[in-house]
Amino acid sequence: MKQSAMNNCLRILLTLLLTLSLFTVTVHAATPTEIWIKPSRNFSNASDVAYVTNGDLVANWGVRGEHATFLTDYALDYYTGACTYENLIAYKGSAGIQDAPSSPLYNALSDMMNAKASSTTTYAETRDLFKYTDCMANDYSHISSFYSGIKLNGKWDGAQTWNREHTWPNSKIDGRQETDIMMLRPSCVRENSDRGNSAYGESLGYYDPNSASNGQFNLHGDCARIVLYTYVRWGVTDTMWGSKGVIENLDVLLKWMAEDPVDTWEMGRNDAVQSITGVRNVFVDYPELSWLLFDREIPSGYSSPSDVGEDSSCRRDSSDRDETGWISQGKIACTISQDVA
Repeated sequence: MKQSAMNNCLRILLTLLLTLSLFTVTVHAATPTEIWIKPSRNFSNASDVAYVTNGDLVANWGVRGEHATFLTDYALDYYTGACTYENLIAYKGSAGIQDAPSSPLYNALSDMMNAKASSTTTYAETRDLFKYTDCMANDYSHISSFYSGIKLNGKWDGAQTWNREHTWPNSKIDGRQETDIMMLRPSCVRENSDRGNSAYGESLGYYDPNSASNGQFNLHGDCARIVLYTYVRWGVTDTMWGSKGVIENLDVLLKWMAEDPVDTWEMGRNDAVQSITGVRNVFVDYPELSWLLFDREIPSGYSSPSDVGEDSSCRRDSSDRDETGWISQGKIACTISQDVA
């Protein structure tokens, strides 16, 4: 009798569970797959840029893969006073990765970015600001996943489809730069997981950022310029190089810089980040400083948004510098400024 009653209870319980399961709906966010492609907008100078703003915030006006051949009005207003291009390139870099952080050029760039900083973001705030920094062509209802270019809803969805990628892995930072929106990028959850905390590079065991898009987008230059910014802006020099660092080596960094020039998406993002924090990535505006920082020769024919050109007297390698740090050739004389503010 007791066994029969128990069996009846079990049958009732199973029936109830089955009934509940019929009415249970599990909601899973659909994984986005659409690659967001925007046609080139054929910008030729700063006057072609039409900004979309929301209060003080500026939306990214650029397009992935479109070569940036000019500096924007925001950039031109940024590099003034002691921070002009002519003053900055007059500082000397140092050969090799050991001495570069103590070089006059490293210190000048670091001092400039620190002095220009007008505000900081919290980690929570960044998720609602990516719609301005990582959109394309002013469409801040959507954002472009950093590695793959997949089109994402610009509204934060609790990390169901995208989250915040630390281009400088969180396990390799000291906390100061963790909330820097310049270094953080929105990316699909899978991409973030695939990269983990691996260093960027080309050898076995390193992460190639082009793999997520199967080579459709070249992220080599983007990643090199971001990590070099973090290296200088925040002074995190101990965890820069090698498999335990952020990028394989200096040769890879400069190779990636050369093969993937700055595009308008990077330039537009620089404008957007500046509207938030007051800081720009100097290696986006003047990527040639990357070679000068390590006392390397700028590649022949390298194209920079500064539109300086190969024949300019301010585009030169270390052989043009004398012992005082002066650069003087042709019609331009660039002298070391004592104060960078």
